[in-house]
Amino acid sequence: MAVQPFKILLVGSPQLAVPAFQAILKDSRFIVVGLLTQPDQPAGRGLKLTPPPAKIWALENNLPIWQPEKLRTWLPKLIELAPEIVVVIAYGKLIPETLLSMPKYGWINVHGSLLPKYRGAGVLSAPIINGDEQTGVSIMKLVKELDAGPLIAQEIIPLAADETMGSLADKLADTAAAILPDTLIGYIDGHLTSHPQDDSQASYVGQVSTADAKIDWQKPAIEIERLIRAMQPAPGAWTTWREQRVKIIGGQLSKQDWLNPGKIGLIDGQLAVGTGQGSLLLDRLQLAGRQAISGHEFLIGQLSILGEYLV
Repeated sequence: MAVQPFKILLVGSPQLAVPAFQAILKDSRFIVVGLLTQPDQPAGRGLKLTPPPAKIWALENNLPIWQPEKLRTWLPKLIELAPEIVVVIAYGKLIPETLLSMPKYGWINVHGSLLPKYRGAGVLSAPIINGDEQTGVSIMKLVKELDAGPLIAQEIIPLAADETMGSLADKLADTAAAILPDTLIGYIDGHLTSHPQDDSQASYVGQVSTADAKIDWQKPAIEIERLIRAMQPAPGAWTTWREQRVKIIGGQLSKQDWLNPGKIGLIDGQLAVGTGQGSLLLDRLQLAGRQAISGHEFLIGQLSILGEYLV
């Protein structure tokens, strides 16, 4: 006997969520009742109201969309929609407890780390900054406490030596899309059961800010190089030179250690800066309001930078 497809509500905002949402939409075991997403936000120099990427995807697929400012007012709509399960991927708002108890199979969250490690918002940058060899995707039952719900499934993602926040986001999105549909069905039919997290092993990371991306040249080069990758493509690791902001988009480690922290020089003919331990070869830089260019191109236009300091 054929099983009736399950009614599912999708909840999320960024591009990261779209591949998994698309996998659900294409799966005949589900009926998508619509998308709950963040309100449009001002963006760009003109501060034009811009829809979240998930909303653009939903519009392309003719799905109903809801963008409430306050979720506590949305309970009547949830009751009307009557989804059997809700999937959340990077929605960006806490779900009120009154809503969590409504669907038969609850709210299922897709989180971009191997919980309980890295609860919170900064899960893409943290494993790169900390030099981890792997991260992953966790699928869990949503509860009132932040990222503390029981785990249903996890998938490990190895981190490449040149991993950036952008490349990791793509890997997480693809992995979530690959495992989510079968995980949901396994949970619904009872083949997969949830188990509690070990709260004693929990760690938390906050949302990455522009201030977090400022480079401290007193730190070892290896830590600075990780920070640069962890802040790409946004907000971008930065420093200042002659009171103007300079983004450091790419760099390579050098064991040569004769440059003082923050001092600019040449190492094997390449633009470099000293750190607290070792030096960093500057592959790609960007002055405020300018296009990103290579270290060689930067040096041609700004030869006077040699011997000066980044702060």
